[in-house]
Amino acid sequence: MPERINVAVVGAGRRAAQYFRYVPDDLRPLVRLTAIADPSESNREAFERLFAEGRRTRQYSDADDMLANEDPDAVIIASPNKYHAHYTQLAIAAGSYVLLEKPVATSITECRQVWQAARAASREASIMVGFVLRYTPFYSRIQEIVASGELGTILAIDADENLGTGLTGLFHKSWRRRDDLSGGFLVEKCCHDFDILNWLIGSAPDRAYAISKRTHFVPSNTGDRQPRFDPEVIRRIDVTDFGDPEINAAFPVQMENSPYDSPSDSPDHTAVLLDFGSGALCTFVACMGQPRTTRRIRIFGTNGDLEGNIDDSRIVIHKPHHSDNGWEVKDIPIAAESHNHHGGDGVLAHAFWRTAANQSDPSRAGLREGIDAALVALAAQESAAAGRSIDIAELRNQVFD
Repeated sequence: MPERINVAVVGAGRRAAQYFRYVPDDLRPLVRLTAIADPSESNREAFERLFAEGRRTRQYSDADDMLANEDPDAVIIASPNKYHAHYTQLAIAAGSYVLLEKPVATSITECRQVWQAARAASREASIMVGFVLRYTPFYSRIQEIVASGELGTILAIDADENLGTGLTGLFHKSWRRRDDLSGGFLVEKCCHDFDILNWLIGSAPDRAYAISKRTHFVPSNTGDRQPRFDPEVIRRIDVTDFGDPEINAAFPVQMENSPYDSPSDSPDHTAVLLDFGSGALCTFVACMGQPRTTRRIRIFGTNGDLEGNIDDSRIVIHKPHHSDNGWEVKDIPIAAESHNHHGGDGVLAHAFWRTAANQSDPSRAGLREGIDAALVALAAQESAAAGRSIDIAELRNQVFD
């Protein structure tokens, strides 16, 4: 175990702060925040105040300067998505352990550049991608069930994500609404879900077809404007999945206009169909402006089906009788907290800190998994724009050679 773990942060905000909330107690004396890069001086000062334990950090307005002048043992990259690939390559060159917020990159070229840099430096295993859903008790249990073969061969998965009032507002407050910074809605928001589908099927899909539309949150839609999206209402909503109240207060995100009037590149609803080489078909729908933020999933196998809603912390399995038309029902409650990504934040953070301390806690999603999910999202976005299916297998060939 090292005597000290010097940590640099790229992007001082709510997401990076959440990882520092979950440093394991036995590693806390070793973890030292030494450098912070963020264009906002107030964000840098707030991050230092919360996590530097009274010590001064070296602060940079530009992450290129920080990574050129620092020699960190670990780097947390939580900048806007546009810069992920660039900063990851700098961290690879520095020989640091990396916790990279999703997505890995916002273009196929960037995916290839990051992969080649990691391979050339033999640093693939040092990069952990922040696919927090893999670390939740809910999806962890589902993956165990699927991997056990209890449902037989997987024929299809139907999944969705519903963005409630608060999360819909969040996507209209910040850089996430701009495709040039986020990479697009399917890349920024839905690569989480594509990663889960890849994980459950055990491979990435071969083809994607998608349709995306923005028909509700538009200025002309005056007859159906929901009052819960008034800016004053949105400002009062605390989206606790993105940090506890202290973190949210330290890193406020301002909202000036209603989602109906705020310029945004994001669709407000989208549907994606994925075709896997195994024969499985997956559908995914994301929709803004829903009553609550949650994710649901249904899995159809040759010897059973499964359904669950992460917000309800419950999984139901139906198993057929072998000799008649009946079936058995198994109800599985999931013990998980309702906030902090349904308990995934702490598990993911602990895995990263253990890895940075050279202890055994392997990543559930590394660089290859991160790129695979990004390619699905990029293909889906291209499909929605072009009105045709996109060959994801060919994109993987371009990246992984």
